[in-house]
Amino acid sequence: MSATQVNAAGRLELVPNAKIDATVVVAGDYYIWETESASMDFDGKDAALVAPVKAWIAAADHSLLNLEGPLSRRGAPIPKSGPNLRMPPERIDFVRAAGFNAVTLANNHIGDYGPEATLDTLAELDKAHIPHVGAGKDLADARKPLFLEANGKTIAVLNYAENEFGGATDDQAGASTLNLPANLRQIRAVAAQADITLVIIHGGTEHYPFPAPDRADSYRALAEAGATAIVSHHPHTPQGIERHGDVPIVYSTGNFFFPAFDESQRTPRSFWSVGYAVKLFFSGGKVSALEILPYRFDQGRLQLFDNEGKKEFADYLNRLSAPLSDAKELEEFFAAHAANQKDGLFRLHNLDIAAEPEGDLLRNTLIRRNLFTCEAHAELQRTFLRLVETKRLGVKGKDKIPVLAELTDATRRFSNPATPSSR
Repeated sequence: MSATQVNAAGRLELVPNAKIDATVVVAGDYYIWETESASMDFDGKDAALVAPVKAWIAAADHSLLNLEGPLSRRGAPIPKSGPNLRMPPERIDFVRAAGFNAVTLANNHIGDYGPEATLDTLAELDKAHIPHVGAGKDLADARKPLFLEANGKTIAVLNYAENEFGGATDDQAGASTLNLPANLRQIRAVAAQADITLVIIHGGTEHYPFPAPDRADSYRALAEAGATAIVSHHPHTPQGIERHGDVPIVYSTGNFFFPAFDESQRTPRSFWSVGYAVKLFFSGGKVSALEILPYRFDQGRLQLFDNEGKKEFADYLNRLSAPLSDAKELEEFFAAHAANQKDGLFRLHNLDIAAEPEGDLLRNTLIRRNLFTCEAHAELQRTFLRLVETKRLGVKGKDKIPVLAELTDATRRFSNPATPSSR
């Protein structure tokens, strides 16, 4: 892998002077709070909000925006940690007003108001003839690729979200979720059918400027499986770009337009209101160049940087990209981030660092460490917690309980079980 360096204009040439076959724009999170959204009119006065970016976006053959919440008035907030988001159906007008012609739906909010709101969203997008990817009536449907055409080339878009809330299941609508073995198999299969395979992921550590080491390794594995390019969003802050072989990986575009929901997000130090869209230039089945469009949305309007601001943003992005080629440095940054979160993480695990003797603290920490980092234990915890969440504990697999009891009891399986040696 190698870190990338965009120039002062925000452009990175990977194959100079290449003949361009297709261009695709990918942008991050779009959401307008339900209470604010009702008064906005993107066919009229509020069209000026997106005017600065529309021409750049609309000039691409295809452009995809992440719709961070369902378009529906139905459903009830699902039990979850974090806020429940949704927008009224008419907020679909923002998509076209900004120049986008498709949306991604795999994220941690598309299922916030239950399966019916997710299905409403799909219906609203279909009615408006806006292509979409990343959600469906069940998991198989949610994982279906979106196939686009540009200048005789087939572009397959795959969209996955980390496993927070609102994920689709075998019998419930929701988001397409990350499952590395399944995702790798799908990318290999789809890459054989398309000229270009674009993978868009909603995941990463929020408010942190680098990808976690495991996340970087996972995205590189997706690149090796056949992705032509990988773009990610969700951290609500920009992250860097690297080139893994011929595959560019954009780790976080930051928000696209997501007016802050509390004052802590409005502080001058926060990158909540700063992001960039990326335009990918494809040539001969590879990315020959990419271009970023940095912006901010202060005072509720998207604003582009002037030339000096573009240069400053490019310098900042290059600084974020530099550690991506150094695994040790990336690990050290993440260790520093974890250390900075220690007070909140101790509380989350119900550990009182001030009250517990050092020996008890270490022992109780190691118990929790084993539950998370041992793959077998972690899978058991995930399954148990999801059964609790979906109220299926003791319901799903109920008929298998007596079978397990028989299969795990040697005295019921063998008439003459061997006795342990006395030696």
